Amino acid sequence: MHNLLRQPAGHAQGKPTIALAMTGFIMCALLLSGCGGMEVLSATESPEASVPPEESDDTDTKVMSDTVLIEISATGIDFLGASGELIDSFEFFEDESQEAVQSLTELFEEKPAIAKRDAVKQSRAATDNVWPGFTLRNFGAAGATPDQPAFSIIATASDVNGIAVETNDAIRVGATEDEVEEAAYTDTDTGYNKRDLVIYRLDEDLLPEGEVTYLEDGPAAYSISAWVFEDEGVVSRISAPATNFGK
Repeated sequence: MHNLLRQPAGHAQGKPTIALAMTGFIMCALLLSGCGGMEVLSATESPEASVPPEESDDTDTKVMSDTVLIEISATGIDFLGASGELIDSFEFFEDESQEAVQSLTELFEEKPAIAKRDAVKQSRAATDNVWPGFTLRNFGAAGATPDQPAFSIIATASDVNGIAVETNDAIRVGATEDEVEEAAYTDTDTGYNKRDLVIYRLDEDLLPEGEVTYLEDGPAAYSISAWVFEDEGVVSRISAPATNFGK
């Protein structure tokens, strides 16, 4: 009787084998039907590798070659692009004279001529970096008093190597006296080398109260000066920063 109930050899072992195979088949089918959108990765590929690298945005990067205009204000110079975008900027009272010289050298594509200036009366010793029509006077560092910038500029041409030079009131060398008079907030009649000269002041940048002016033209201020010789009637020189105060 017991022999009738005994399963043939190997039968009890065959069922688990078939069941496991069927289970694996069903699991594969479920995975394939439920996750059809999953990307199959190779043995050497990781999920991170399938994500494209983040691209850097270089569209806002400005280079000196984009500059078309040097704009002069009472407190510094800006390098501007064709659409008026700011490429670079240097402040007269920040100790960045050498950086400004390097940028101008790159912009003008020419090294400046160098001229040393000794200290005279109230003027400090300086090094003039001279390009045709544009000079950066380097004092080395800003002084202890507010009328001692780290550097100043003098423009005697309306452009240098194709780069326009003008004030933030759009006054260039060669502008008429009527044009500069309209942009100026004050002017002074004087003389230079036996020639009648009017110095116009533009872009008034007031200092805190307490500085005493030596010209009767209002409170202490930084400005831009524009020279007009009476026998010429046009702007021949623009410089900044100009001051109406000092010791």
